[in-house]
Amino acid sequence: MTSAPVNAKPADLPALYQQCVEQAQKDSSLLAEKLFDYARYQLQRQEFEMRDLGDRRTLAQALMRLRESQRAMIDGFGPALRRAIDHARTEGAPVRRRALTELRFDELELLDAGQVQDHVEVARAQQMTLDQVQSSLAELNPLICAVMGMPGVQAERNPLHPQVYLRVLQEVMTASGASPAIRMLWMMQVCELLGRELEVLYQRLCAFLREQGVQPVAYGGASRAVPAAGFHASNDLLPEAAQLANQRATEMLEPAAPAVLTAASLHDLLVHDDSVPAAASASAAETAPSSSDRMAAFAQRFAKEFEVDPGALDEPDSVQDAPPSDFPATLPAELDALDHSDHVDEVLDRLALQAGRARGEGRVALSERMGQDAEGTRQAVAREVVLLMMENLGRDERLLPPVRGALRDLEPVLLGLVRHDARFFSDREHAARRFIDEVTKRSLAWTDSEAPGFAAFFRPVRKALKGFAMLPHAKAAHFDSALKQVNQMWNADQGRQSAQRDAAVKTLQHAEQRSLTARNLQAELQAMAGMQGVAPDVRDFILGPWSHVLAEARMSDRSGEADPGGYRAVVANLLWAATPHATAANPARLTRTIPALLSDMRRGLRTIQFPAQQTSAFMERLMQVLQAGYQPAGDAAQAQADAQADAQAQTPVPDSGGLGDSGWPSLPGDAWLAPQEAETSGFVELPDHGGAPDSLSGAEGDEADAALSADWTVGTWVEMETEQGYVRSQLSWCSAHGTLFLFKQGDGSMCSMTRRVRDTLLAEGRLRIVASEPFVTGALDAVARAAILNSVDQAQQASGGN
Repeated sequence: MTSAPVNAKPADLPALYQQCVEQAQKDSSLLAEKLFDYARYQLQRQEFEMRDLGDRRTLAQALMRLRESQRAMIDGFGPALRRAIDHARTEGAPVRRRALTELRFDELELLDAGQVQDHVEVARAQQMTLDQVQSSLAELNPLICAVMGMPGVQAERNPLHPQVYLRVLQEVMTASGASPAIRMLWMMQVCELLGRELEVLYQRLCAFLREQGVQPVAYGGASRAVPAAGFHASNDLLPEAAQLANQRATEMLEPAAPAVLTAASLHDLLVHDDSVPAAASASAAETAPSSSDRMAAFAQRFAKEFEVDPGALDEPDSVQDAPPSDFPATLPAELDALDHSDHVDEVLDRLALQAGRARGEGRVALSERMGQDAEGTRQAVAREVVLLMMENLGRDERLLPPVRGALRDLEPVLLGLVRHDARFFSDREHAARRFIDEVTKRSLAWTDSEAPGFAAFFRPVRKALKGFAMLPHAKAAHFDSALKQVNQMWNADQGRQSAQRDAAVKTLQHAEQRSLTARNLQAELQAMAGMQGVAPDVRDFILGPWSHVLAEARMSDRSGEADPGGYRAVVANLLWAATPHATAANPARLTRTIPALLSDMRRGLRTIQFPAQQTSAFMERLMQVLQAGYQPAGDAAQAQADAQADAQAQTPVPDSGGLGDSGWPSLPGDAWLAPQEAETSGFVELPDHGGAPDSLSGAEGDEADAALSADWTVGTWVEMETEQGYVRSQLSWCSAHGTLFLFKQGDGSMCSMTRRVRDTLLAEGRLRIVASEPFVTGALDAVARAAILNSVDQAQQASGGN
């Protein structure tokens, strides 16, 4: 987008941002008073017009409680809004913030029908607010992002977004102690007026910023973006993004299909997860042969035809997996030839074609038959959920085209599965979900299907899918067996990689424990007599590298000595030798002390593999300090005074992570690895590690750290910029104290980094999260959002569009 040249200087942008925030906060109390007065008026009007005694009593209770709580909520609104705005501003990086309207798929099962309906009503009320501010918010976002110094529009970072106000309203309403039902009624009343008030505020702020010459930033940053997920955008948890997901999902449905997917119908599907209808179970029991004979026959045949472990099929649902009567007679012979065939894929293609012809239906035909044969609403909902879920996965650009194509081929198999096994939706550990999650998760290691290793990864996936295509009805046991087979092929080199990972984890655990032990020792060292008067270089050395020497000695000692290695005594000797006023009185002792002192220091530094170059540089500076001890007493006293002045000017801060101008690697505030340890764990350092920003501290830093670490669970996939380009890695291990992270790259190699390096790379855009949760979970959560919005649309239509 084009605009006039910027008149506001960069230095003025923070001031302009602050003026916008102050304007919003100044009007907050008046806004809250308007909202709750309006809510009280609306409740009075509705109570007067209501004819149903039960509903009228509910409205009267909500009105009475509002009168009691209104003043407290008005008083609390301003401070709560200020905290919410400050928090939005200080977030160190965009994070997934959960919207009030979001209800995760798995959570639906935990709610009762009334709670689901309450959630829909709140979502409907909030959508009213967003609808009214849509145009002005679209104008404000680029301007507010500009004054916040962002290179592109990040709507979710706008601290004046309607969601911030809605969260604050929910916070003060919850603090009132009112029941959820009453809070829902309050929210329904205030949202309409909130939209109108925010529209006025946004228009006023837009006019102000344009008058100041602020140029709006463009949508879409200049930095390389992570491929988008099909089920959410960068601001995925905001209602407008969910609406877009719902629109995409609706487009793929048949035009004549009923809108069966609502929050209520989805809830009903999850709380009634009967795997097989009772009638079907009874019929199967009457016509089935002996259970034990049938199990043995099926297990043997399936093991022969699909190369699976018969023992893996000893599950309850396998009892109903009788060999179908229409199973092609040619399949066993063809499958027997697989082990000796040089054209496995061609054989499987031919088998899949034969199996499809035997059933007389393809992917489209099976989907249509599913719709025609669906018994009741739950069957229709199950079908729609699968279609939407697979459509979401098919749109996910993080997955390579061959993987998305494989998922499309799996769709009819899942449609058949959920007809008799609704546990697929409610059980995260269902074998079919684990199969999809494992395939999609592992595929993230490659950004190109032509990259080395992808073909070997994808070959067993294709084989498993073609095996599923030959089954009349896939069961959970089939997916479990297929998953075991593909894992066996994928993990052929797992032994070497596991040993490499175990060695890296052991090294990092030792490094973190040494760093934490050193940090505890620093308080003791700093309290030692003579520490405050010693030269700054010496003090920094003791509190830095030498504290790690002491920690290493303590951790490695098996003798139980009070001072293992004698390294604690070195500190006392060094403090005395580096105090000119003390050594001037006894130069003979200094002469005897220096050789042993230097030898002990070099011996100790070797235990942590401290860099030889920095060791020599420090020894040279230390000798200059020690030489002052041979000066006359008057000169020594002056040297002592100068040292004390320097010490007071540079008060040590052990937890800061830096050691002044001494040039030591960052040790106390961050884990430090010896060269051999760094090589074993693939340690990553910043190009200029000495200039890296210190770890965040204080309340603001704690909030930012929490935000940055919110989704960093083991299994998270990230993309990191290296000299060779962008590389995908998966978080394989995180230390107990969250200071060290170990990643496994696509080729099996390991890399590790400290928390500070990770946060710096994140802030600079050189490290970004690609996926932090299973793909099926994300796709089903998008289905839940679509169901909520369908329910909102139905409620609006039922009320005449209001």
